[in-house]
Amino acid sequence: MDNQAQEFDIRCSNACTKAGAAALLLSAVALGMLQPLTKSQQLDAVTKYYSGRLALHDAINRLDKDPNWLLLLKDEKLGRQAAKEWTLDTILKYKVHPEGRPGLITKSKEEFLGEGVSMLASGMTLQAPRDIEFELTLLGDGSLLSHARGFSNQINRSIYRWTYLRTMIVLFSKGKRQTEIVTHFPDEKTAYVPSVTRDDLLALTIPEIIELASYEPVEETKLDALVRDDATLTLPSVGIPFNIIPAASLVEMALLLTSIYFWLYLREAKTSDNFPPSGTLFGVFSRSAPSRLVFRLLLLAPPVAAALLAYKTFWITPANVAPAVLIVLLGCVINLETRREQ
Repeated sequence: MDNQAQEFDIRCSNACTKAGAAALLLSAVALGMLQPLTKSQQLDAVTKYYSGRLALHDAINRLDKDPNWLLLLKDEKLGRQAAKEWTLDTILKYKVHPEGRPGLITKSKEEFLGEGVSMLASGMTLQAPRDIEFELTLLGDGSLLSHARGFSNQINRSIYRWTYLRTMIVLFSKGKRQTEIVTHFPDEKTAYVPSVTRDDLLALTIPEIIELASYEPVEETKLDALVRDDATLTLPSVGIPFNIIPAASLVEMALLLTSIYFWLYLREAKTSDNFPPSGTLFGVFSRSAPSRLVFRLLLLAPPVAAALLAYKTFWITPANVAPAVLIVLLGCVINLETRREQ
């Protein structure tokens, strides 16, 4: 009977040792992924910044070809005001009525078509200004641009110069409107970029927006290169590069399975009458206060690594939150289970 009990203790100890070693290895991998994940988040922010700049420039080009915009510019009373003085907010509220209504353009559909414009959208707002509004709002997000500035020194300097110009244009616009000026400039030494409110962006005129969109224009080849420069992780034991986000989810699930495995065999080992027996994993770590402290720290590694990994990937997917929560709960249970016996 004693020999059977001893064999039982050793088998449980071996199972927990293997699971614990695997969990510690996975925790090290998870901690090693934090920096690539930060770079991946910065890459995503840079991609959105470049896409926003390109889309803003494209929207302005489409505005110049919009038949409704061309119709407005041909009006003797409103044309010059719309091109030079109207804010984006005013243009967004404008509707084209070729049939003629008080305060709006009074040209007929036939006259308009006779001037060489082949399209007409009666009673509709202009689409290009709405696209301009969307891209300006995206580029007004200070948090997005702050992340993008951390990707590389070249991009950091480029975004700093562009956001500095944006701040100056917004200040000039506020001065014309004689509104309260409370505007923060981007920090040259750090990656900080202040956000710009939607109201301030809608108060810009078309010439101001064109100046902002045309400053140091972004090339599509740079965006294509960034898309190809997707963050990957190569596991030394496998030698195959993984995309960083799926790899993070894989590590989370592996940590959860090893934690469950360790917990189940810990419960099984505790059924022994002489737990923690000498010569086993639990007996070795229960001999002194320093060894027990080391054991506690080792037990903390998987929950901490899982929580950090879930936090770092939450910006793109919340799928890793549930496994991380389960791993943290299992870590608390395992700590309580072992504490009672020491």
